[in-house]
This record gives sequence, structure tokens and C-alpha cells, in this order.
Amino acid sequence: MYQLLHFSSENALHEGFLNHLYEHRFTALALCDEERNVAALMSLGHHEVHRAHSGIQTARTITAAVAAPAVRALAYDGDADTRRRAYEAELASYKKIELPMSFCLNNIKAEGETMAALKGYKGVLDMALAHSRMDEKTLEAMWTAIREALPEVREYFKAKGRLLGHENGLPFYDLFAPVGQSTRTYTVEEARALLLDLFGKFCPEMGEMMRTAFDEGWIDMYPREGKSGGAFCSGYYAKNISRVMTNFAGSASDVSTLAHELGHAFNNRMLHHKPIMMTETPMPLAETASTFNETLLIAQLLKD
Repeated sequence: MYQLLHFSSENALHEGFLNHLYEHRFTALALCDEERNVAALMSLGHHEVHRAHSGIQTARTITAAVAAPAVRALAYDGDADTRRRAYEAELASYKKIELPMSFCLNNIKAEGETMAALKGYKGVLDMALAHSRMDEKTLEAMWTAIREALPEVREYFKAKGRLLGHENGLPFYDLFAPVGQSTRTYTVEEARALLLDLFGKFCPEMGEMMRTAFDEGWIDMYPREGKSGGAFCSGYYAKNISRVMTNFAGSASDVSTLAHELGHAFNNRMLHHKPIMMTETPMPLAETASTFNETLLIAQLLKD
């Protein structure tokens, strides 16, 4: 491997990725004809089950007029009764899809266990760590940091529950309830102006990319019937562009989500200058730029 890496300067550029492949070379399936057939069948099942899972979720409406992502956004509403009723309506909607969803999830998990065994991993976690290029010590360090922070986080939520008038802790429907004096909501135009100003000052190249994302239609912005909840960013390496899906409803959290996803888009843009072999970003690294953007935005909002 050393001789291969240093055969040329081009090979040396890919040292980290090639070392990763070499270390996990025994987990690659040696595909004989029979194994190719098994892999093809599993791939078909994998894709169809995931499609079913996604389709069931996106087709779900909470009421006759309101799609699931729009109801989820009501968790940030300033009215306590609205938050509670939205939460209860969402829970009731899950009852209608619990059987097909349990089928999808059980099969997705079973496939993970099967693939881990076929590839020689100890289990799904071991396989996930390899895909993330992370070792167990690093994961345990992260969990330790979370466990050490939990007492303070719990005290915060207890205090928030008392502030909102709850005697026995904070109910889930008030987890994201706004508190304090700020009830600010944002239009897309206001969110755009805030992000372009903040990130343009921090990094002009990022600011220009965000301007392009807004102006050239990179962002599928609003919730609608049949659309998945949450948010996502996908890069297109060949064209040096990204596509962002979000469900913007005007809360500060929605602005933060835009900053987060556009952080992924900027990471994708930076990868355009790298050889294509180096563009597959493991999850811990992929979340660095996006989480940084959230942190920078929150710091600015607290100043304002």
C-alpha cells in the first residue's frame, strides 16, 4: 500500500481514502454469480421498502387541508392551545399508518443486520462506524460529552416547563414553544436578507453561493401535500450546484434550517475543486459546515 500511495503525487492526494478502503478490504462482498443474485434481490427489496416508507409518510395529511410538514411547524407557534392540538393531531395520524410503517422499518433493520453479517462486520453499528470513517473510541467520547451535558439540559427544560405553567415537567408539544419577548417570524425575503448579510460578511464566497441558491431556484421552500417533512441538501458534483429541500413556515428555527442546509451546499461547492474520489463525505465531516452555520446564526440572533 505504501508503494502504491507514493507511486505518484496524485495517489498521495488520496491517501486517506485509499487507506480506508485497504483497512476495510475484507468487508467487501466477493460477488460470485450466486452472491450477485442475492445482492440484486436485496437491492430491489431495499429500494422498494424505502420508497414505500417515504411514500406513506409524504402522503399523510393530518387534516383534510393540512399536510404533515405544515402541522409539524406549529410546534413553534406562539399559542399554547395550537401547539397542543397540532401535536395530538399528528400523533393520531400515525395510528392510521402504524402497520405498513412497522413492516417497512422492520425490513429496513433486518436488511442492515443481514448486510453487516454478509460483509463480516460485528453488527450494524460496526458497519455504520466504518461508513462514517469513525472508530468506537470517538463515538464513545461523543456519547460521554452528551451524558455529561444532560443534567444541565434537563434543568433547562424543567425551568421552561415551570415558565409555561406545567407542574410535572415539560410536555413534548411545548418542547419548541417560544419563550421570552421575541415572537419574531420571518418571510423568505427577510430570511434571505439576514443570511446573505451575515454569511456574506463572514465569507464572501459563501454569501455569493447563498445568493445564487435563492435567486436561481435551488431551494424547494414551502410545505405542501405529498412533500416529505424535514430538510435535505443534495449536491450535483458535475454542475457544481446543490438542491435544497426545506419546509419553511417562518420561524427562527426555519431560518436556522436554511443556514444549515446551505452549509451543506457550501461544503459541496468546496468539494468541486477536489478529485471525485474525495467527494464522498462521511457523516461527521458532512455536518461540520452546516452545524457551524447554525451556531453563527444563533450567535447573531442573540445579539439582535
